[in-house]
Amino acid sequence: MALAKTYPTISVAEYLELERASEIRHEYLDGQVYVMAGESLRHSRICFSLYANIGGQLRGKPCSGFFAEYENCHQ
Repeated sequence: MALAKTYPTISVAEYLELERASEIRHEYLDGQVYVMAGESLRHSRICFSLYANIGGQLRGKPCSGFFAEYENCHQ
């Protein structure tokens, strides 16, 4: 039975630095970094539909919505 290859763990700060410079997105879990799957056309259509419907309902309200890619949504 072959064992899975293990990689050294990295800190959150190291992960964030690498992620900012990367053209592809990754997940960080317990010090390990995993490549995330790309977005499908179906997923993109669902997100757009949700954005359009929810965005319309939030108009004029004190709440806001953001796309996940928006880097400064915590400000």
